[in-house]
Amino acid sequence: MSVDNELLPLPLVVEGLDLEEQQQCLKWDRDHLGQHLTNLQQLKTKESAVSLCRRIEIWLQAQHLLVPAACILRNRVISSTSTATKIPLFLPSAVVHAGGACPPHLLELKWKLRFTKGIDALETLHKYLLSRTAIIKYKIDHTHGQYEGSRSSKALATVNAKIGAGVAKYRIHQAVVSELAGPKHLNLVETDAIFKVLRDRDVCGIEKDAMDAELEGDVSLSWIWVNDMINPNDQETISECFHIAWCKSRARAHCWQEEGLLIQEEMRHTLETFESVTRDWEHKAWRGACVQKSEGQQPMQVGYLADNEEFAQGRVAYAHKQAVIRQKIHDFCAAKWTPALEKLTSGLGAISLMEDKWIFA
Repeated sequence: MSVDNELLPLPLVVEGLDLEEQQQCLKWDRDHLGQHLTNLQQLKTKESAVSLCRRIEIWLQAQHLLVPAACILRNRVISSTSTATKIPLFLPSAVVHAGGACPPHLLELKWKLRFTKGIDALETLHKYLLSRTAIIKYKIDHTHGQYEGSRSSKALATVNAKIGAGVAKYRIHQAVVSELAGPKHLNLVETDAIFKVLRDRDVCGIEKDAMDAELEGDVSLSWIWVNDMINPNDQETISECFHIAWCKSRARAHCWQEEGLLIQEEMRHTLETFESVTRDWEHKAWRGACVQKSEGQQPMQVGYLADNEEFAQGRVAYAHKQAVIRQKIHDFCAAKWTPALEKLTSGLGAISLMEDKWIFA
């Protein structure tokens, strides 16, 4: 972000939350890379730290204009040897917690952004929990032997690490949301009932049998699968959530439509390239049929031999062979791509490259 005379609170808070997340990611990378780093790992880590420091310096200049108390509090705790992960950002809630003054609208903005990020973290956690369930099921049904078992175990470990990161993110956002919603700050009600504390036993997958049992009332699912963080008594909140979900779905549909257009363009470009190369080889065959002669009307030398009809026939045969090869590749691609093109250009939301005007869904 740039520092100018028209600073807005929203970009400041958004950038601050992003910088805080980058600090946590950089710290996690340093803690899990081990003690014996390669030169490339050291270089990438140092580049990330330097880039983060530059972003933080620019952001601090903007923060000092909107929240002067943050500058005073930071000067009390910061040292000259502070690294990128240890620079205190003093976001609005931290400023108030440390006894400084912060505009109330910044606290409200941070609460809304933290709430949204918490929902995103929970949705990401859902995705990785379902992925872990699918990997375990596939491992039980199809994986046999040490090699396949090692590969599936590595994939499972990667997913578990992402689940742990998602849990940590949600807990950070939930703690800040609960603190800001308290009577000392925004005094919001029913926040704890919607944005619950995530315990270790709540982080579990979901099975079809468990869903059936939940419908019958025999067992209880984890709240992360049944709580959608929507207050059923607030119609405005429900409408806003539907609006956000619709916008996300529409954006994804536009991306896939654009991908469909790009695929059609790549297919067209490939076929036209083969047609052009085929015509080029046919032209070379026509030119190669003539015996090349010098200015004295004597056949030109081809290596140690003079050009003659046999050389000309060889050139023609080679050029025709290359033209036939390109034409066969063109016909093969056109035949293979015809069903895919029919699917891309037909159906709901389909867009054809040949249309004069593209209408996105």
